[in-house]
Amino acid sequence: MLASSDQRVSLTDPDSRSMATSGRGSGVVGYNVQVAVDTEHHLIVAHEVTNSGSGRAQLANMAKQAKAILLTADSAGRRGTAQ
Repeated sequence: MLASSDQRVSLTDPDSRSMATSGRGSGVVGYNVQVAVDTEHHLIVAHEVTNSGSGRAQLANMAKQAKAILLTADSAGRRGTAQ
């Protein structure tokens, strides 16, 4: 199977990409999932699935999403509207 110019190597899932792993010269075809968790309540507050090989570019966006959600939840809790 030959990889295309955009690193597509899966015949069954054209959106997946070849992702490097920590093993030397190894990799996996799949997705990159980022998750932000509220550690106090053990809840996922934001998530994102990409076909980008590195999660570094998603860090700032995930932090902004998590902050906005947690501030909204905190505000709602002070008003007595959160469960």
